Amino acid sequence: MRFRQPGKTLQQHARLTGRMAWIVLSLALVVSILFLYVAFDTLLKSFGNRADPARTLALYVGVVGVFGLGWAATRLFNLHDRARQGAQGEEWVGAALDTLQAKGWYVFHDLPMPAVGNVDHLVIGPPGVFVVETKSHRGRITAQGNQLLRNGKLLEKDFLRQVKAQSMAVNQLFQHRLRQNYYVQPVVCFSRAFVQVPGGRVEHVWVLPLPWLLPALEKHPSRLSPAQVQMLASVIAARLRA
Repeated sequence: MRFRQPGKTLQQHARLTGRMAWIVLSLALVVSILFLYVAFDTLLKSFGNRADPARTLALYVGVVGVFGLGWAATRLFNLHDRARQGAQGEEWVGAALDTLQAKGWYVFHDLPMPAVGNVDHLVIGPPGVFVVETKSHRGRITAQGNQLLRNGKLLEKDFLRQVKAQSMAVNQLFQHRLRQNYYVQPVVCFSRAFVQVPGGRVEHVWVLPLPWLLPALEKHPSRLSPAQVQMLASVIAARLRA
């Protein structure tokens, strides 16, 4: 069962930032041409002692404008690349998770949840319910206390806290709809990085590389009956249709 493609939100973000980057770059090109024209004209007139203060001011404004637009375009292209890379990571993880559907699991991608953002992947099967947050960082992932590090430095965001909040939101949804408490296992999956986290978990969050994800899910002890799996999946499906 799947309602959205994996990485859909990031794909849309990548397209948006890409278009904006080209627009800003085009503006930078136009401003550069105007700047060169004013600079050349001002230079010619300075030889004849006819320099116009307004043109000189425009020259300085043009310099600031060119550098500012260039910086903005570079920033947008970086955001575009990050979103595109993130979408690709979600597609890889999503494709791996989709293979579980033939074994009676239910897989949902890019699930919107108020207050906690989109859940990259929600997986429901006999071993339980899993929220999988995909990260496409490269490098070496380790843990220090309850924090994740990449190449020895803290990551730019607390992904453990993020995925725990998403898991809690899914748990609360089940409690609200079914009046029962179903544990939701938070998982952070790195699609590209080399993960060196002892035991593959930090506190109660699984931290895994993509090759370990499916084995970890399938080897987990069964906790739900087929009827419970279908019931929980129906709750998510109903939410998506609402």
